[in-house]
Amino acid sequence: MPGVKKLHQESDNSSKGEYIHGHLFGGLGILVGKETKIYSILLSLRIHDGLSAIQKWWKEAGTKWLSGDIYDNEESHVVKTIRDAAEAVKRFGESILLLDRLYLTVPMLEALKAVPGLSVVTKAKSNATAYYYPGPYKGRGARAKKGPSIKIASFFATHAACFESTTLNLYGKDETVRYFCLDLLWGKKLYQPLRFVLTEIDGIKSILVSTDLTLSPEQIIKLYCKRFKIECSFRELKQVVAGFAFHFWSKAMVKLEKFKKNEKNQENIEKITDKHQRELIESTVNAIEGYVQIGVIALGMLQIIGLQFGREINESHTRFMRTKSNVTPSERTVADYLRKNIIMLFNFFPNLAITSIIKKQQKLYSEKSDDLAA
Repeated sequence: MPGVKKLHQESDNSSKGEYIHGHLFGGLGILVGKETKIYSILLSLRIHDGLSAIQKWWKEAGTKWLSGDIYDNEESHVVKTIRDAAEAVKRFGESILLLDRLYLTVPMLEALKAVPGLSVVTKAKSNATAYYYPGPYKGRGARAKKGPSIKIASFFATHAACFESTTLNLYGKDETVRYFCLDLLWGKKLYQPLRFVLTEIDGIKSILVSTDLTLSPEQIIKLYCKRFKIECSFRELKQVVAGFAFHFWSKAMVKLEKFKKNEKNQENIEKITDKHQRELIESTVNAIEGYVQIGVIALGMLQIIGLQFGREINESHTRFMRTKSNVTPSERTVADYLRKNIIMLFNFFPNLAITSIIKKQQKLYSEKSDDLAA
């Protein structure tokens, strides 16, 4: 199966292996809904790594990749996410991108400069180092680009008295949050101004970061907490619409050497020179991404239906629910409603395009059956 590589996963769960083999997908979603119920509607889900050798074939042949422009082989997963977000900004205008802590890198900030109207709210690692702003210019030599360095986490101890306390609604319940906000320079040889918000919730300490210096600390905290919604979308994509249940492979693909480095497997793929074998591998990649993208579209339809017709679906009592947690139903509830009522809906709306397609196929099947019987 092309695109499979060795991946490292950080987890406190001992049942998960430290290393796994799989596809590295990068997803981008947009938050839609009300404060009481927010969906992260996925806009794209693409393989971000493991295809460097195959991408070279596409570039050499001038082939169009099914899911969009071909990535640069040297670009990291982080930069590819920024590129995907740039396409979203063209359609939606000024946006805030919510990312986890692995994305705070110098290449990400440099790529962000080329996307006007896009800012990032993310999380810094606990050992992150930043720099104070340089002092006044003394008139000799080059101007200083930065001041003294400082471990950001040290502010939890040195500035404990400066922390403010507030109550915010996070993850559906009110939480007491202690925070301290300051602007510092970050990134070796980049020294970009960033807003750091040191937070403490129930004894758990975190360092949040924003590239937009106009956002208030409360806004940054609430925005970062909404990042978890895309994880919920991945779960529903996997469990409700089976978006990752693909089984596409090709015998033309070289066998994966599980105990070798990823670079070694890429070298083995590059040795494939037969045009027909390359075409088979390329079509397998397109099949994988096409299948996943169809699942993304199906999940988005369930989410939009839930937002627009949530009350009607909840009042239909198509499935047993001990309690209704929200006016807007979950994707699973919407999917269950459609499974039980789809034929009735087709009957009530005969002019729908999908209804006419089904009727046409039924007519063709009926005619073939009559011919066989005769």
